[in-house]
Amino acid sequence: MTGADVLLTPSLPVAAPYIGQDRLEWADGEETVPDALIRFPAPFNITGQPALSLPCGFDAGRPVGIQIIGRPSTKPRSSGWEQRSNRFPAPPRIQRREAG
Repeated sequence: MTGADVLLTPSLPVAAPYIGQDRLEWADGEETVPDALIRFPAPFNITGQPALSLPCGFDAGRPVGIQIIGRPSTKPRSSGWEQRSNRFPAPPRIQRREAG
């Protein structure tokens, strides 16, 4: 990351899973929801890089987020993103989907 101040990635590989959903289907197989949820943040937790996940919109009524990652071995600095995150629209009413 020598040529960039931050790296932007999706927070998750999918929109937020449904309540009670325990598996995700991919073209090449399936994955448990917990495994999918840690796929993008885990590398930065392991390297100790500062990272911040923020809501950035909705896909079919389910929230999606963006992850902002800082350079390795740097102290996290507030850029004001945390305070500005309240400017995102309120989430839609979440409806429970029956498992099965």
